[in-house]
Amino acid sequence: MTQRSDPSPADSVSPSPSGVLRRSLRFRITGLATSALGIALLVYLVRRTGVAPILEGAREVGWGFLGIVALGGLRFAARAVAWGRSIEAPWRLTFPAAFAATLSGDALGNVTPLSVIVSEPAKVAFVRPVVPLGPAASALAIENFLYSLTVAVVIALGMIAMLLAFDLTEPLRTISAVSLATMLGLLVAAIWMIGRRLAVVSPVLDRLAGGRAVRWIARVRLLEARTFELYERRRGRLVPVLALEAVFHAAGVAEVYLTLWLLTGTAPTLLIAFLLESVNRVITVVFKFVPLRVGVDEAGTALFTNVLGLGTATGVTLALVRKARVIVWVLVGLALLVRRGLTVKGILADAELTARG
Repeated sequence: MTQRSDPSPADSVSPSPSGVLRRSLRFRITGLATSALGIALLVYLVRRTGVAPILEGAREVGWGFLGIVALGGLRFAARAVAWGRSIEAPWRLTFPAAFAATLSGDALGNVTPLSVIVSEPAKVAFVRPVVPLGPAASALAIENFLYSLTVAVVIALGMIAMLLAFDLTEPLRTISAVSLATMLGLLVAAIWMIGRRLAVVSPVLDRLAGGRAVRWIARVRLLEARTFELYERRRGRLVPVLALEAVFHAAGVAEVYLTLWLLTGTAPTLLIAFLLESVNRVITVVFKFVPLRVGVDEAGTALFTNVLGLGTATGVTLALVRKARVIVWVLVGLALLVRRGLTVKGILADAELTARG
């Protein structure tokens, strides 16, 4: 096993308070701008659709919303267990700690434009009292990598089904074809990269940065090396982790199925539920920088419910109900963060976290 060298003094120095404040201000401005645009888009959609159909749909959901929230919790639980299964012995990450950390990180990723820049370090910081940063970050990298592979598979299958089963307009056909080609390309590249143990991300970042951001590129390079090492030692655990990621996606399909059933009073086909969940994955990947994906979720879902013959109102209401479920778990995650005493500024300014996470 490759020994990790201690961080240099330069790497161990905390970012200056002024630098953290400037970076925080930039992200805050970006968040406000994207949120404003998203809210404007949502207001336009609601006015065009009409408030009455949306309220009627919400009433139809009723107490069934508790089932929707429970399915959302199952998704978090599946990824938390997957993270715990990826931890290298002798360390052990308990389910309560992993679940709380997953909720907390997801909450920050949802309410800020930082997305994974803050959500993943937040997860590692949350479990720091029970698992050192190195093992926790390496295991999280493995889990995220396998999760990303399954997301690519779900999107690819969804786009194939969309292209084959429905008569799409030319713009939608182009979007579906581009999404399919992109996901298939990423899958092939990822499998090839793992097979050859090639570090790809750090060289790309190095070229793009032009010699700047040396510390961050070194972090990525170190994390790539740890990930490959852990992958080699943990191949036997890949199948259970992939199965847990599949549970995550299956619960998402079940959530769409249940919500549509409650909204329309008629059970949809599993194909419809799967297609809408794959569309949701595309929106999530592309618009991670928009807090809570306000507006874009509703617009994208409505666009495809129209194609599927369900109407705009159903799409907007479906997205809003799922957004309400997201907000419920975001509030839980934020409460856990407050209880633990973690903040966005503190996470970004944490010298140990940024140097070794």
